[in-house]
Amino acid sequence: MQESRFQQQSNVFYITSWGHAGDHWLSKALNAHPEIFVLNAHEGSRPKYFKDGLGRHQRPDILQYTAFLEDMGTDYAAIGECHAYRASQMRPVQEKYQDRVPIINLLRHPHAWLDFYIRHRAGNVRMPDRSSTALDHEWEHSEHALFKKLGLQPYTRAEVDVWAAYQGMLLLNQIIPDIESGVRQIRIEDILADRQEFQSLVDFLTQGRCQYDEALFDTVYSFAHKVYRGEETAVDAAGIHAQWPQWKHDAFNKIVSPCAADLYASAGYRL
Repeated sequence: MQESRFQQQSNVFYITSWGHAGDHWLSKALNAHPEIFVLNAHEGSRPKYFKDGLGRHQRPDILQYTAFLEDMGTDYAAIGECHAYRASQMRPVQEKYQDRVPIINLLRHPHAWLDFYIRHRAGNVRMPDRSSTALDHEWEHSEHALFKKLGLQPYTRAEVDVWAAYQGMLLLNQIIPDIESGVRQIRIEDILADRQEFQSLVDFLTQGRCQYDEALFDTVYSFAHKVYRGEETAVDAAGIHAQWPQWKHDAFNKIVSPCAADLYASAGYRL
C-alpha cells in the first residue's frame, strides 16, 4: 500500500454521509473556492460506469484512498471527498492522522433525506440509457425477508417507491454507529441558514487555510436551492411527512429504532 507523503500536515478532508440527499449544494459551494477541490460521491458513482473489480457497495482501502487524494490535491489548499464514505469507515484515518485529516458527518432531516433516497431510486439511480444495473443492485441488497417478517405492506419489484422506502428507513438506523464513531456531526440545514456556520465548517475542513469573502458567499448562496438535473423541487420535511400514506407511517415506526429516533431528536429534528 502506498503511504502518505504528508507526515506532518495533510490537506485532505472527508465529508461522510449516507449518500448525498439533495445536498449537492455543499459540494458545489466548497468547489467554488479556488483553493478547494471536492470529489462529489466519486467512489459511489464510479462503479456504475467502470467495471474494475469494485462493486457499488465496496470502496477502496481508506488509507490508500487518502494518499491518492493528497497526491491529487497537491496544488490545492484542501481536497476532499464528499458523500462516498460512511462515518463508521473512518476509524483507520482517525487512528493514523488524528486531527490532521478533518472529518465531518453530514446530517439531514430524516424525512427529507428519505424522500430524496426514494426518488433517486424511483428515477433509476440516474443511470444512462435506462440501464437497470444499479437498481438491480439496490433490489438484490434490500432486506426483503426482514420487511416481510415485520408485516409491512407487500410490494413487487416494480414498486420501487415502497421497497426503497423500507430500505431507506433501515439505513436511518445508521445514525447510531455514525454517532458512536466520534466523527463531528453537522446539520446541512444549519449551514444553509447561516454563513458563519458555513465559514466555521470551511475553517475546520481546511484547517484555517481558506476564507470566503462576501462576494463568494453571495455566489454560493445564490444557487443554494437550485434544482439539479434529475431532481424535483424539494419539499420541507413537515410537508413531506404530512403527505405520507398510512403504510409509510406504520413502516417508519417498525423499522426505525427508538434509539435512532432519539438521536435524530437530540440533533434537533422533529419526527
